[in-house]
Amino acid sequence: MGLDEAGKTSILLSMAGEYDPSRVKPTFGAERTEISILGFPIYRWDLGGQEQYRSDYLQKRSRILDDTDLLFYVVDMKDQNRFKESLLYYIDILNYFREIGLMPLIVILLHKADPEFLKTTESQKTIKFLIDTFNEKSDEFEVSYFITSIFNRKSLIDAFSQNILKLFPKLSALDTLLSTFIVDASLDGVLMFDSNCFIVGNAYRQDEKKKDAILKAINNIYFLFEDLIKSKRLGYDPELDLKKLEDHSTLQFVFRPLTLGRWNLFVLLIGQDIIEVDAILEILKRNYEGMKTFFVE
Repeated sequence: MGLDEAGKTSILLSMAGEYDPSRVKPTFGAERTEISILGFPIYRWDLGGQEQYRSDYLQKRSRILDDTDLLFYVVDMKDQNRFKESLLYYIDILNYFREIGLMPLIVILLHKADPEFLKTTESQKTIKFLIDTFNEKSDEFEVSYFITSIFNRKSLIDAFSQNILKLFPKLSALDTLLSTFIVDASLDGVLMFDSNCFIVGNAYRQDEKKKDAILKAINNIYFLFEDLIKSKRLGYDPELDLKKLEDHSTLQFVFRPLTLGRWNLFVLLIGQDIIEVDAILEILKRNYEGMKTFFVE
């Protein structure tokens, strides 16, 4: 949800790897789609933000919001003239949830934080102002904030992945599985993706400097993972072996498809010298077998 022209439809198109400015049109009313994360169905509503529709969503008879588990509220960071209007709409939404006794998780996307804009002093002041202002009105709701841009698709994937997975608490065991795995396999980090390129689990060594270098490198090559996953959908067997120099340290990235139980996944292995890839993946499979009772499949 959010005001018209906040970027909601562009976000959904970008998440699907289908963003094209010529395809972006205003959303009139409510549009409902279904996606699947690790086999779990997610029903997603994209609610047009034009003024004539907003009150419709907040009428009890509409029931559009009555089963909300997770709300992504989009704020256009560059449109300062509409900050107050956006805040008032947000307050109306929270009041609706209060009236019906619903407490969904809320994620506020401070959107259109494009790379050049983030370099300005104005952007940092805007981020602080928006977080302080929306926090003041959020009271008892659990709210998190993400800085997003369609030109940084990973920022969107992170926001959606981290929060949609909260709807399935038992899946947090994936991070436990991966934390054990990187120690057993002597890796610096690992990411696990589903077929939508959602990050469903990740783990890193405790060295913060190395972790920062890894995250920087992942941001720079993220589009490669997306292309590989798309090639898998076309029937190809995607693999990637890449070395990058980050902060005077060589990092090796190995991307492979992987099946765990009923899940068809992809893993990104990160380390210094990754040679016996198959043997490393066998360690992950064995660890999974030892923990699979923790997962809901």
